[in-house]
Amino acid sequence: MFKQAGAGYLPPAVTRFWSSNLKSLKTKLQAIRRPGYFRDLICENRPEIAGALAGTVGGAYLGSQAFNNSLPPVRALPEIQQSPYIELQQSQYSR
Repeated sequence: MFKQAGAGYLPPAVTRFWSSNLKSLKTKLQAIRRPGYFRDLICENRPEIAGALAGTVGGAYLGSQAFNNSLPPVRALPEIQQSPYIELQQSQYSR
């Protein structure tokens, strides 16, 4: 089946897609290599980084506490009194 489709043939749309993505990746990698990239990245995104750290640290702490059974477990769920069947009442206005 591969031989019938032509070995090594790629549609032009696929080649354009990969070439544009590889060019974008190349420019991003070049930007990472320049000096001061990470310092600038951190300075520009301080609120996002602080929020991510607060959520991660808080979630890890609460998860650890729950895992160690430091938080009280739910002893029992509230009980609802109901019959397992629905009873139909006879209407006084029957047809």
